[in-house]
Amino acid sequence: MSLREEQCKKVCRILDNVLANRPTERDSLIVATRNAFSALSEPHWIPCSERLPEVSGCYLVSVKNDHERRYSKTAWFEKDTWFARQDVIAWMPLPEPMRMEKQ
Repeated sequence: MSLREEQCKKVCRILDNVLANRPTERDSLIVATRNAFSALSEPHWIPCSERLPEVSGCYLVSVKNDHERRYSKTAWFEKDTWFARQDVIAWMPLPEPMRMEKQ
């Protein structure tokens, strides 16, 4: 179980205890908490129409080519400009590099 899953379960247990006599509020808060933790732990695409990155750098992007095919690649972003040959329609931060565990 991941740290985030453990944190989510702990928060849900606390909410369950605090709101034990208010089942309608308890259930909706537990669902909202699970959804919030899930959204935090899973990367998701951010449409460029919604917002652009705040920091210059390399990002994973979803692009659309001239034939309306969509695919993913990396692209550089700087000062409100994507440096990509195709139309960038969405983006997400790159994941952290893999780290080898010490034996």
